[in-house]
Amino acid sequence: MWFVTKAKSKEELITKVSNTLTRFGINDFVILTALRTYKIDVKFDLINGVSRTKSMILPLNVPSIESTGLPMEFFRKLRSIGIEQEPFNELANLAGTNVDGLRDLISNLMKVGIIRDFYATLDSDKVGFRENAMVVFKATPEICERTALFEEATHVVLREVTLGSWPYNCYFMIHGVSRDVLENAIGNIVRRLGINEYEVLYSIRNLLPEMARRLELTNT
Repeated sequence: MWFVTKAKSKEELITKVSNTLTRFGINDFVILTALRTYKIDVKFDLINGVSRTKSMILPLNVPSIESTGLPMEFFRKLRSIGIEQEPFNELANLAGTNVDGLRDLISNLMKVGIIRDFYATLDSDKVGFRENAMVVFKATPEICERTALFEEATHVVLREVTLGSWPYNCYFMIHGVSRDVLENAIGNIVRRLGINEYEVLYSIRNLLPEMARRLELTNT
């Protein structure tokens, strides 16, 4: 089992995770701190049945939201836009511009990495993408970065072991309609990267299945 959380320092992170897991009597765990997130971009190729994302590398130094001068309400509204006749008017007003100006603003926010992408969210299960896996391996930062250029990879992160023992420092996520599709795509990626030792961790159950709905509720 794995989950993602954040803290202001490694010491705070260790305390936070330790306190959470000891409540359930769990003392054997590993904390992997993110050194660099190269890619987070979940999209689906409905024809070929595999995840298909942009070949891109996220910026290394992303400006803070506060540096934009935009109100936090703007970003809260942007996370879940309602289905209505003119859905962008409120966002434009919050940004102090018109709809055309909003388009340029969002494009610029994406270029600098403050907004990672802009799209509608599909229910992956309902469109047939019921298999996904985390592929873990040991790699140099350069190899881990190259992984993000493969369109099938949706999340690519370089990590270091902060607590515990774990042999891998890079991973990517991949999604598909079947394990055969995933294995073909994974085999192609690791072969082209020159990776010989890796593990494929298939998801059994998503314990936070309603993230899109949770984001929507934060805006009410």
